[in-house]
Amino acid sequence: MDAFLFHVRRFAGWILGVVGGVLSFLSSWDLVEDAKFDQTTLSIMANTFIYITVILLLIFVITLYYNSSRKEKYANITTSIHNINHHIRDLNNYLIENRPSDDASIQEYNSYLSQSKTYISHILDFSADIFRSLTSTNCRTSIKLTYENNGELYFYTYARDSASAGRYRDRDRKRVRDNHDPLNKNKRFAQLFSSDESHWHYFSNNLSKDSEFQTTSMTAYKPELTTGLNSHRKRFSMFNWPLPYRSTISCVIRQGSCNLMEERDSEVLGFLTVDSESRGVFIEKWDTQIVFAVADAIFTPLKQVIKIQAIVNSMQNQDKKNGIPSPT
Repeated sequence: MDAFLFHVRRFAGWILGVVGGVLSFLSSWDLVEDAKFDQTTLSIMANTFIYITVILLLIFVITLYYNSSRKEKYANITTSIHNINHHIRDLNNYLIENRPSDDASIQEYNSYLSQSKTYISHILDFSADIFRSLTSTNCRTSIKLTYENNGELYFYTYARDSASAGRYRDRDRKRVRDNHDPLNKNKRFAQLFSSDESHWHYFSNNLSKDSEFQTTSMTAYKPELTTGLNSHRKRFSMFNWPLPYRSTISCVIRQGSCNLMEERDSEVLGFLTVDSESRGVFIEKWDTQIVFAVADAIFTPLKQVIKIQAIVNSMQNQDKKNGIPSPT
């Protein structure tokens, strides 16, 4: 609905012009005047047929114009798609050619990881640009990964697009410190990691209407909400929705079965999300495939980054055992 209203406002002048032209056309045939007086059954049928035909023609023209404008937007995102692939290529080369030696220091590893994350952030920037162009709304992109704590799996935001990274950095860090986001309390996301499920993406054009949408993000943005989304859903409206997004697409970053490798279980690293502050802005058939394309392409470099991060974590844990302070 938000997207529809946006297009109505944007093309209001054009629509009014068409309506005015139709009314002028009708008045030239004196159909409007004829409608005011008694008519025979035959004339009523004829006028009704003309009215319905003109209205259907008007609807057809508006629909055709809207669809062509959407197709034009899909054509206009090719530059951003090229930039995404360009940066993924550069990231792969950087990870291979600049990988620290086995005896490198934690500082060298951290520098390597920091530069890699910068590349990934640029990739998310171009991904957000794609959906801003397609939806004409404010969209965010992020990559969610998981970590284990006391035998329980949690997810966290590894990277965001540049526009939202600074705004949510402190909140994202606090959520990790507080272990705020256990995977099993986020049903839709947990399904993406489950080997028993065949859900490789989650799509919603109106989260407030999804009765199965449960998220710990609710209490991250609104700490006073302590029980979850469904407990408060009835008192949420379009004006007081607590999350900064209303529509979302989440696709897994995974390696499935492949003819080039031995039979193996699916390996899921995390998921790539795109969300919008408006409702009804995504088209599942096409937009989900764009997100999957980026998620699949980024799997290999992200896997390398996760391996290096595991090495750094191991080194830091060893330093703690030896009483060596972590580098600042």
